[in-house]
Amino acid sequence: MKNKAVLALVMVWCGLVVSQGLCQEPAKGSIAGAIKDRDSGVPMKGMITFPGTDVPGVVSDSAGRYQAELSPGDYKVHIYANGYRWIERKITVAADQAEKWDLTLKRREAEVSGGITDSASGRPLRARVNITGSQTLQTESQAADGQYKAVLRPGNYQFLFTAPGYPPASRSLSLKDKQQPKLDVKLSGKGASASGRWQIFAGGGAINLRGGIISAADYGYMIRIGGGMDVGYGIMTGLSLGFGGNKLTENDQEPNYQLYQNSYINIEAEGRYKFSFWEKATPYLLVSAGVLSWQNNYDGAVYIDPATGEEQKALSPIFRGGAGVDYSLASKIFIWGQGRGGMFLPGDKITAGSYVKPNLLVEGSLGVGYRF
Repeated sequence: MKNKAVLALVMVWCGLVVSQGLCQEPAKGSIAGAIKDRDSGVPMKGMITFPGTDVPGVVSDSAGRYQAELSPGDYKVHIYANGYRWIERKITVAADQAEKWDLTLKRREAEVSGGITDSASGRPLRARVNITGSQTLQTESQAADGQYKAVLRPGNYQFLFTAPGYPPASRSLSLKDKQQPKLDVKLSGKGASASGRWQIFAGGGAINLRGGIISAADYGYMIRIGGGMDVGYGIMTGLSLGFGGNKLTENDQEPNYQLYQNSYINIEAEGRYKFSFWEKATPYLLVSAGVLSWQNNYDGAVYIDPATGEEQKALSPIFRGGAGVDYSLASKIFIWGQGRGGMFLPGDKITAGSYVKPNLLVEGSLGVGYRF
């Protein structure tokens, strides 16, 4: 009975307070800002809710802007957008205060990486990777190490791996947010000769020889054959064999210049570093060293140096450098062009007046090659 009386008195008091305008709803505060992609900064639509309260959620507009009026107090805020990782934050709202609160969300994504190699040799391959499914993407592996990487939204995907000289290979993968799976692929060539690790080549071109052998020589001819093996990381090693010759340039001092001819045969060990700029064209730098068997001829016989009485011929070391490019016509066939130049040492077999000169041999050539 006593409790009922107290309750009645309270109700009467509140009624009087309200009638006098003394019991008013507290002033509200507000939060406002924009929702954006964390990486790109692009505004986006998202939803903001207030778990544990009756406050209705708000949705940002196409420019990412949102605004919500809230009674003073502490709130837990949940922010969500389709395709993004949701976040929760705590805020305190004060009466008659407008808080600016910009929000950023991280897209849900997975990172797939791996290496593409030849199944027989283990050689890294430059290959194209076509990805279809919840998202469409195309990338490629690097020729130096065969590695590729793709960042994708969660979902189901089909991977198609293609490289010149190899049948395509496909793989299926289901991705979840924050996953970082490795997907390594070994491509098998068409038969035993499709790995492309080995190659042979042949061609020809022009040479120019200057120095102690002949002080001024015409451009001559050359023929070059060789082969090599890719050892990985863009490096190829091999051997090449060259044969060539040229004649003395016409001059007033030597009326029989047309009877002078130089000939050589050389074998060189080569090292090449290949660049992977383009799909079919492969430029490279080369260095080589070897031996050169040369001789000067006059009227069909080995030339005798009048100062020493010795034949002008010798087996000399040769050191050269250069650059070239291979261009694939098919999976196994390519054309090539290169220029190389360097010095070979005459030893004591060549004289030019009273001193010995080194000799410069410059060469430009074109040809065809075959990979197997």
